[in-house]
Amino acid sequence: DGIVATSNSQYKRFTARFNSEHQLTKAIRFGQNIGYTRTNSVGVGTNTEYGSPLNRAINIDPITPIVETDPAKYGAAPYIGNPVVRNEAGFPYGISQYAQSEILNPVAALQVAQGKGWSDKVVANAFVEAEIIKGLKVRSQGGVDLAFYGSESFTPIYYLNSINQTTITSYNRNANRGLFYSLENTISYNRQIEKHNITGLIGYSFQKNRGETQGGTKDGIPVTNIKDASLQFPVSRANDVFYGGEYLNTLNSAFARLTYNYDEKYLLTGIIRRDGSSRFGPNNKFGYFPSGSVGWVASKEDFFPKNPYVTFVKFRGSYGVVGNDNIGDFRYLSTVSGGRNFTLGSSAGLVNGVSPDALSNPDLKWEQTSSTDIGVDMNLFGNFTLTADWYKKKTTGMLLQIAVPGYVGNAGPIGNVADLSNRGFELELGYQKRLGEFSLKVNANGAFVKNNIDFLGDDKEYLGGQTVTPQALEITRTKVGYAIGSFYGYRSDGLFQNQAQINNYKNQGGGLIQP
Repeated sequence: DGIVATSNSQYKRFTARFNSEHQLTKAIRFGQNIGYTRTNSVGVGTNTEYGSPLNRAINIDPITPIVETDPAKYGAAPYIGNPVVRNEAGFPYGISQYAQSEILNPVAALQVAQGKGWSDKVVANAFVEAEIIKGLKVRSQGGVDLAFYGSESFTPIYYLNSINQTTITSYNRNANRGLFYSLENTISYNRQIEKHNITGLIGYSFQKNRGETQGGTKDGIPVTNIKDASLQFPVSRANDVFYGGEYLNTLNSAFARLTYNYDEKYLLTGIIRRDGSSRFGPNNKFGYFPSGSVGWVASKEDFFPKNPYVTFVKFRGSYGVVGNDNIGDFRYLSTVSGGRNFTLGSSAGLVNGVSPDALSNPDLKWEQTSSTDIGVDMNLFGNFTLTADWYKKKTTGMLLQIAVPGYVGNAGPIGNVADLSNRGFELELGYQKRLGEFSLKVNANGAFVKNNIDFLGDDKEYLGGQTVTPQALEITRTKVGYAIGSFYGYRSDGLFQNQAQINNYKNQGGGLIQP
């Protein structure tokens, strides 16, 4: 049950899981992990800062009763002639004579809200692995995430005050389906020759994510509660709204990894990926992302002094590039959308129409972030650990919407229009000690980071940021040479310290600015 209005706020979940792993032969093993979840929920909307149940309870005047039981009052306006909300005994809920807008009787407002949601979800993973010869393994694994979910809501005819009222019922229902599945095939080989350890891996993976949604809204149905509501009522279709949509994206990847270490003292790793995303245009679907790291455990060297103060020292460095395609589907195309109604000929009636909702950009490509990291790990005095890292990140081709002149008559496309750099230093100090059955672990960390906008596109000096009301004054900006979302405004020259400074504060014409 929920905290506010337990009859209107509930959440139920059923979960089942099955895991197993089997050794078919000495060289072949397989396993699976299957889970199912069913949820049913009824929630209370938070609305605005004044429209939530708790804020309404705080802000409404204290002399308005929860339920009006005085015949002299509920026999007069506004109770007479309006579809006021009533309790099970037939008494109307109190209506404030002083509070208006969204400051309502919170108990009455909770009786109006009717809605629920549900979901069924299956997540399954399976693998099979075979060791062809010693050290050579072939592995195939796949996963499925299937979800069916939806919600429905009903608004009855009600009167809460002169502003919050409705004279027609409304019912909405939507049903959605999502399917994500992946397949990954790898071949790995591990070989140890004396103190040399080499591991290589090559693989291919495929991911597909698709889903669809359908729903509708019907007004004027002759019912009073959500249990009896349906989209099938044969009432006027003038205000019916039905909608649907789908999404689809895929990702293909080929990758290889090589790791080497000598006596766990000298460490080397190299990785290369080739990722292809359906979210980019035909010219740049694929991107190449290399990475590598080196490590040196200096405390394993013969020349390293043996002492109880510094027992472990490891120096490491890495460089890598990763890609980002998180922009939604089909953003490189000029898709169309509805809502563009127009008139034909001499008729005054509106005709539904569609038109392109943004310009296309077939050259859209991966956003790339390169990272350089240099660090050291140390064990000190037996119980202390120290980790220090210096890093630098550079993001190029940030995926943002391109600004276009207003006379174009359409929104700008998504483009690779900005560059961003981050650099910083992180330090972590830890302490751990075991005292019998008691274990103590303490960690303290600190960090310094600085980000900078290096490029915002040829047509952009800055991007607008946060504003404050009532004049919608802009107080932050993202500008080349500054950090993201830097505070923007006039700098103060300070406070007047005496009358002489006030008298000398004049404009160019010699007039006193602040008499």
